[in-house]
Amino acid sequence: MYRFPPAQGPVSRFLSALVLILIFALAFFIGTVLFFVVLGVLGILFLVFYLRFWWLRRRWTKEHPQAAQRDSMTLEGEYTVSKRAKPRRDDAD
Repeated sequence: MYRFPPAQGPVSRFLSALVLILIFALAFFIGTVLFFVVLGVLGILFLVFYLRFWWLRRRWTKEHPQAAQRDSMTLEGEYTVSKRAKPRRDDAD
């Protein structure tokens, strides 16, 4: 009582195995190609967004030079070192 009776001979088994191998190989090839196409599109989109933000930041620093200088500001000052007694240790009992 098989729903699909088994293949009758070795030739039909060989042909069905060959067809299955070809189908799996074709599916693997198509999947690999689609993966690399999607990866390429994502890479191109990343590059476009990166260049766009770089260009906007470059234009912003040209229009607002004080903002660019504020980011790299140098602070100057003086300090003196005062000699104190040796620090006491409160935990020495």
